[in-house]
Amino acid sequence: MQQSLTTRRLRARWTAGVAAAAALAACAAGCGASDGAAKGATGRSLKIIYVRDVPQPTPFDAPIVKGYKDAGKRLGDNAIFQGAPANTKASDPAQEKRMLQNAVAEKPDCLIVTFDTPSAQGPEVQKAQKAGIPVVFANAGYQQAEKYGALTYIGSDETLQGKMGGQELAKRGIKHPLVVTLTPGSLPLTDQRNAGFKSGYTGNTTWLYMSLKEAAGTAASIAGSIEAKLARDPSIDAVFTTGVVFTPAQLAARTATGARAAKTTWATIDTNAQILGAVKDGELAFALDQQQYLQGYWAALVCDQYVRYGLRPVDPVMATGPIVVTRTNLADYLKAAAEGIH
Repeated sequence: MQQSLTTRRLRARWTAGVAAAAALAACAAGCGASDGAAKGATGRSLKIIYVRDVPQPTPFDAPIVKGYKDAGKRLGDNAIFQGAPANTKASDPAQEKRMLQNAVAEKPDCLIVTFDTPSAQGPEVQKAQKAGIPVVFANAGYQQAEKYGALTYIGSDETLQGKMGGQELAKRGIKHPLVVTLTPGSLPLTDQRNAGFKSGYTGNTTWLYMSLKEAAGTAASIAGSIEAKLARDPSIDAVFTTGVVFTPAQLAARTATGARAAKTTWATIDTNAQILGAVKDGELAFALDQQQYLQGYWAALVCDQYVRYGLRPVDPVMATGPIVVTRTNLADYLKAAAEGIH
């Protein structure tokens, strides 16, 4: 079967990312320092701080943290993970700024940032770099690494995620999807996913936009909005959500819609234990995975090898996704999930 252009592009980028990571990993076992090595760090434990502006812990973030800690342990580095405090808002600009300022004050050898609010985080990233601290973007920051001087971005191609979601629905014969997403301008990554969806699915689409505040509300309130859209328009034959924040509400709405649920295709971007379980049970037709474990692991590895030897990826994007997860390839995911990898 002929591969789609997007699939071939992803595979090429994926291969480049794997090759870069493999080269870095090989050097971790021992190689000569290059002229770019700046700190004479060979042989000592490095202090790496990962700043992620999401209240911890979360099922989605668990593989990120595990990958990051696993890499730090194998490299002999002090891998410090700093998530937002519990009961605070994710992607809060004031909190993001404060978290980065605190991390820089600790004078790490390298800084990893979930870069989803450039207006708040950009100036702090640049201050870190002026202080001699290299920065890696991970999980969020697609298409921002070059602009802000980060070593690379490690994560999913956000535009491609949306596009593949739209293409999957089109392949399944969907005539009128409902897309649940954030209001345009809320976060760059959702804007990119939305734009990608529009290029992957060109048919009639209903959009349910929510502010960051609304998205942070209860699953019941979001589910009610989804149910209301379905009730008003019987032609909607799919519900697609653009991130894990919406999935509990999506599944609650599916349960509440009764007989109509079986006639509707339900799918989402992102994976966690709940989502994988829903794919297994047939509640979700598919989900788009971004392999969070690799995001944490590779971010620590890039930091380590750059500080020790001046090595860095040549591509501003080390793509970890997207990958379509269905019942067909679910077994490997469930096995890895049991080990904390998904």
